Amino acid sequence: MKRDGRSRSEPEQGGGRGSSARRQRTAPDVRTHVGYLLMTLAQTLRAATAAAMAADGLNPRQFGLLRAICADGPISQSQLGQRMRIDRTTMVAFVDRLEALGFAERRRDEDDRRNHAVAATEAGRRVAERLEQVAQEVQATFLAPLSRAEQKTFTALLQKLMAGNDESARRHLAED
Repeated sequence: MKRDGRSRSEPEQGGGRGSSARRQRTAPDVRTHVGYLLMTLAQTLRAATAAAMAADGLNPRQFGLLRAICADGPISQSQLGQRMRIDRTTMVAFVDRLEALGFAERRRDEDDRRNHAVAATEAGRRVAERLEQVAQEVQATFLAPLSRAEQKTFTALLQKLMAGNDESARRHLAED
């Protein structure tokens, strides 16, 4: 006698291994999950952007950091990390990379000499300007399957989601 009460000669319902009963229990289609869709699209966009920026020695996150330094600098590494949602260790490595490439420099903070502020160099401003154009071209290619109206709607919806989840995202970053 088997554990389920059937005799050894009695066949399983549904025909045993690979039965139609088992085949009917399929996993949900991941293409309907927002997390999967956003992650996959982000990976696609990041890879295309990284390939387009590789010649300048920066990846998309480092470019985003340089762009923020150009717009907001000189700025402390701590403030920059909070704004960009980059942890301290990664921030130090990113700023070190930008310094090594001659795109940024650390300066004593004029308001608090114990701190250092990060500022873009002239070379950093030039490369940021050039890479901004590269990023716009990659984005245009990425969004090309959508009409102009759909692109605007898509962007507005992403911004709305970011605004609605911003505090949650900041708490998660603080926990790491």
